Amino acid sequence: MPWDQDLSGLGQSIYTEEDVTLAREVLDGLFAEAGLPSAPARPTGKNPSDISLQWWSSGIGALSQTVYLAQTLYGLHQNVTRRSRRILYSKLRELLQLRGAPFEDLLAEFRIAALLTDRFSPMALDPSVPKDLLVSPSRPATCDYAIRLPDQDVFLEATVLRVQSLDRLNAALADANHTLISHLRKSREGRLSISLGFQLSHQDVRPLTAAIKELLRSEAAEPFHRRPLDFPGGRLLYISWEPIPHFASLSDLEESGFTGEVATIGDGVTSVAGVDWSLEPAVAQILEPSVVKSVLNKLKRKRDQFLYGGPYCLILALGNYRLRQDGILAKAQSCLASSPKLSWISAIAVFTPRVDFESPEARPRLTFGPNPRARFPLSSHFWDGVSRKATYHLP
Repeated sequence: MPWDQDLSGLGQSIYTEEDVTLAREVLDGLFAEAGLPSAPARPTGKNPSDISLQWWSSGIGALSQTVYLAQTLYGLHQNVTRRSRRILYSKLRELLQLRGAPFEDLLAEFRIAALLTDRFSPMALDPSVPKDLLVSPSRPATCDYAIRLPDQDVFLEATVLRVQSLDRLNAALADANHTLISHLRKSREGRLSISLGFQLSHQDVRPLTAAIKELLRSEAAEPFHRRPLDFPGGRLLYISWEPIPHFASLSDLEESGFTGEVATIGDGVTSVAGVDWSLEPAVAQILEPSVVKSVLNKLKRKRDQFLYGGPYCLILALGNYRLRQDGILAKAQSCLASSPKLSWISAIAVFTPRVDFESPEARPRLTFGPNPRARFPLSSHFWDGVSRKATYHLP
């Protein structure tokens, strides 16, 4: 089924049926201009199309994610330079063939650029690449974008910040989560909350899930809170469990006076189980140095792409949901302030995309912070633009 046919996927989304229709028109038009077929019989990596959207937008908010992509691409298409449209089409073809981290990197690049064009336009993509070298093997290094202000040109690079220790932790949690959800559905439906007092690894997953399943088997079917569980090596975790109440209707829920966080409503609800994971404060402190190191390494690695005698901004998209925008921006600014070798960076920014499609207030965020040691400071025009005091849409 084409991605825009089942509108039930919108749920309580901020997007409407009209938004879906417009998204289809936008994507059809962009695909045609990019030389992409709109509906090949057999989509493959060599023959990408909008059917490729189905693989990455499957899951919660799939339809909303696709509308978000269409809006992102439309904003870019309308606000890049004429030369940059050819680059945009090439990157769109590339996006539909990517998987995993490379896909996330390019998608972040699109989203950040589209957000910037609300404040500055036109935007130049891959600005240091001559037109005749756009598809050449000898294509020179370049930053992602450039914008023109009344008093200066500003170069910007978007990149995804990944922290290896957090990625390994998330992979182990995903494996443990799968096992525990299956167990809960078969034996004891409800909500399981686990607070880890240590950094989980893949080697820990099997003994951890076995210990938790044994605890659940030994406990009566009554709620319990922060039950300590010893783990080999003197490590500790805390387990909580509560049933998930079910109500026949919303009015029944309201009349019951229920004040919990999770409940089910209506007919057709079968097996309900959930697992929540959190980290004890001591674990977060242990992970802190690796986060700081990842930020500093990311700043240093981008030096080779700075080829310009002017202001340069580095924008970090967060590659792990445990990273917090304000905390990362503070760490990045601290690195800039303490390192004269990073004076080539004029400002640092942190980006978080829209992930909540039910609240109109949950907008994407792009927050900038200056480098006090900047060799090329940014003008007041730039800071007025990023703070939404002014917009600069030049001819």
